[in-house]
This record gives sequence, C-alpha cells and structure tokens, in this order.
Amino acid sequence: MGVVFLAEQKGLGRRVALKVLSPQLADKVEFRERFHREAGALAKLSSPHVVHVYDFGEHAGCLFIVMQYIDGDDLGSLIKGGPLSVDLVLDICEQIADALVDAHRLGGCAS
Repeated sequence: MGVVFLAEQKGLGRRVALKVLSPQLADKVEFRERFHREAGALAKLSSPHVVHVYDFGEHAGCLFIVMQYIDGDDLGSLIKGGPLSVDLVLDICEQIADALVDAHRLGGCAS
C-alpha cells in the first residue's frame, strides 16, 4: 500500500521512517481513508513492539506518515536469510502477540 523510506527529520536531525502512500493509490478514496485510519490507529498506540508515529500529513497530494526508525533487519530479511532458530521464532512470535494485545487494549489494530 505504501513505500517506506529512511529520511532525516529537519530541525531535529533524527532519522525517521517515512511511509508514503503509493502514487497508484493516492487518487483512490478507499486507500486514502485506509491510510488515514492506519496513521490514526498507530498514533494512539503506545507499545514497545510498535513504532511511534511522529507526524502525518499530505504534501502535493501525497499522503505520508513519519514514524520512528529502528535500525536493524526486518522480518522479511530474516526469513529470506534461511531457517530461523526455534528460540528466535518464539521470541518474534511473543513480540507480535504482545503488540496485538496492546492494540486490542486500545480497541483494535491497524491494518
């Protein structure tokens, strides 16, 4: 639905993850609404297992979310690297489950 870039937040000099709604979807009302819901849900959620939202907006018709950048491998990269150890899989599953618990306490999850 979107593309994520590594960016620097001007003024603060911190690295952030900048998620931008794909240009192919930017003119479609249903995707714009979904992107708005995602930003709102993430902004309300405070969890050590979910990135923090710093800002949300639109520039020149392009919707964006500015989020906490976390350095390191993402789950997709880990999986592509070959079989994971049982301990790592259990740790990842526990973190995902904890994030879902935090989201459900808030009243739902971002999609």
